[in-house]
Amino acid sequence: MRRWALLRKRVLQNSGIPPVTTATTSSILPASATTLLFARIKFSPFRCHSPADPLSTKFIVDICNAELLTPFGLRSLGPHESGYIAHYRGAPRERDAAYHQGTVWGWLLGPFALAHFRVYQDKAAALRLLEPLAQAISVYGLGSLAEVYDAEPPHTPGGCIAQAWTVAELIRAWKLLS
Repeated sequence: MRRWALLRKRVLQNSGIPPVTTATTSSILPASATTLLFARIKFSPFRCHSPADPLSTKFIVDICNAELLTPFGLRSLGPHESGYIAHYRGAPRERDAAYHQGTVWGWLLGPFALAHFRVYQDKAAALRLLEPLAQAISVYGLGSLAEVYDAEPPHTPGGCIAQAWTVAELIRAWKLLS
């Protein structure tokens, strides 16, 4: 946990990202892994031509692998973070609250597999990361993929039954790695 806090501090200091506040709170919100890795960060390993040094890039991919990776995508918040919600369930209000508090987004698996390949140069390992989603196409959504999945096993699909960006990212990453 301390490792994650140090990385967050380092990345936020170097990223130029302004503190995040909301209308309902004046305090700075904790930076989630999604904020750190995808939202406007010039050092993200998920960008095609990241200027990050190789050690930092490996560290970010390893933390993402340890804290966020599931067979169906990346969690939107790590299980050890405050506010983590493991299951995308309930009435619309509960589901909306869970969206960015741990729910797995399948589309993030494509950028992660590509970042993993850039760090480890292991094409077979990167392709294996995509395999569960590739198999899910024939099981759920009539040849498509779900928008989101529960953050914990069995990673039940939810949200939109046929999410184009999840399918597109799987295909894009598969094509670039093949």
